Amino acid sequence: MELSDNEVTDLVTLNAPILCLDTCSILDLIRAATNENANPIEFVASLTLLKKMESGYDLRALLAQQVYDELEDNLPNVQKEAETALDKWKLRLDKMDTIMETFGATAKADIAHWDGHVGRAALLANRMASATVRAPAPTDVAQKVFSRAGRAITPARRGKESMKDCIVIETYLASIANLRNQGLTAKVVFVSSNIRDYAGENGVKLKPDLAAEFAALSMEYAPNMGAAKFMLGI
Repeated sequence: MELSDNEVTDLVTLNAPILCLDTCSILDLIRAATNENANPIEFVASLTLLKKMESGYDLRALLAQQVYDELEDNLPNVQKEAETALDKWKLRLDKMDTIMETFGATAKADIAHWDGHVGRAALLANRMASATVRAPAPTDVAQKVFSRAGRAITPARRGKESMKDCIVIETYLASIANLRNQGLTAKVVFVSSNIRDYAGENGVKLKPDLAAEFAALSMEYAPNMGAAKFMLGI
């Protein structure tokens, strides 16, 4: 399977920048509020990119079928985890307020705006997934994935189950190769916050083996949405 002729024609004719999304890059929208290392700027960038994607002209996005399947499987659990994490923060803040009151404080933190946050974040995640063109896995994906995993080529690693990540990468490589062969010259960026598998120790630059495959297709790797926005020139 591959992108349909109509989808290829549409993407090549428009020649807008293309963003290839990984599962974690969408689920991060839901995890953001409870992630101590989250940078608000990255999520401002996420919303900017989403608006551009929904415009249909300034930015197009591809969503590998594997990513779509993973989102369907994981979204409910991620929402529950985020709700649980927020509840813990609320309890902690309530305890802090009680301690402050013991020492003479009279005001309490107003966190009413936290209510409904996870639901709103989930809506944004669904909007982002909906604003994409679905990219089917190539017909020979099994052969390519087993070869990549067997040789531990990024994102595969020795001693780690990496089949799903490999399917995602093989899907995007095949889709972009097809688009490049048909004349696409626009920028293409793959975004994934899974830096351990993709960027390794440096945390920013793609591992050399996959970097060579990306370079052959003029693709770039972004570890977060802020970097993706910058690379896409948006």
